[in-house]
Amino acid sequence: SDPRAANGMPGQQRPAATGDPIDTTKFDNAIRDASAAAKSNINDPAAKKALADAYYERGFALTEARQYAAALGDLRRAIKLDPSHQDAKKWIDQIVSIYQMLKREPPKEGEEPSPLPMKKA
Repeated sequence: SDPRAANGMPGQQRPAATGDPIDTTKFDNAIRDASAAAKSNINDPAAKKALADAYYERGFALTEARQYAAALGDLRRAIKLDPSHQDAKKWIDQIVSIYQMLKREPPKEGEEPSPLPMKKA
């Protein structure tokens, strides 16, 4: 079933990803590498911050592609890892205000969709 069909029925399913598909490969790789580094250096705040920044970078790219629901997930992960991440906080507020303007509820934490996959040409 097409997840976009659920868009018109609030609260029925997880929020569907909307916006423009973008190639997130470089961001995904940065998150994977930073995640591995953070796991092997659990007590290193710099490794944790690097992972937060990697999530922020993908979240920002998704915001620019208007994939607001998916972006929220990454921005919220960045804040969990680095509670002082001002840019992530700013963009979360921006996205929430976009939802309010559209009179829609943003996805709850943990219910954000994955980024839209790029169609292979």
